[in-house]
Amino acid sequence: APPSAADLLDVAAVDGPHAVDAPHQRAHWLYDPPFPLSERDRQPAFWALAEAEYVGADEGIASLAAAWHADRFDGILGFSQGAGAAALLAATLERAAATRPPKFLVLCAGFRDPRPSNPALGWWRNAPDAALATPALVLVGDRDTQTPERQARALAALFRDATVRVCAGLQHAMPTRAP
Repeated sequence: APPSAADLLDVAAVDGPHAVDAPHQRAHWLYDPPFPLSERDRQPAFWALAEAEYVGADEGIASLAAAWHADRFDGILGFSQGAGAAALLAATLERAAATRPPKFLVLCAGFRDPRPSNPALGWWRNAPDAALATPALVLVGDRDTQTPERQARALAALFRDATVRVCAGLQHAMPTRAP
């Protein structure tokens, strides 16, 4: 019998350092203005923002970079804000000449906008399309109302080698079945 995914993968989870207003949820950074997590009717206005402050992003990316350097990972899997953080980490690693970047990214229900207003992240805010060399698989559900498909496509546009898959019937969740 062929090996199972569990036989092939060694996975480590890295939670963000910031608590959010939901039970047992962590974030790699918070937003100012805040993301209306439980108020779905206010989410379209948040997605329409051109910029927001990424509060604590330096700490969030530093914790991800520390985890990356502490082990010998091949790639990064990120969900929702974690997908955006994975892309930002890959960009950070690509910018550091002496650092080994990931071989691949899998970005689920991820987004790029609103972009950071933080001056220190101006390079990320203004990164052009196709700026990143790391290959990326971008997954989004066709029924995801929390992260619109256009957001996933904007995130995918950052990569020279990106494949976008829209998963039929999937809401804001990790895909758990084929295709």
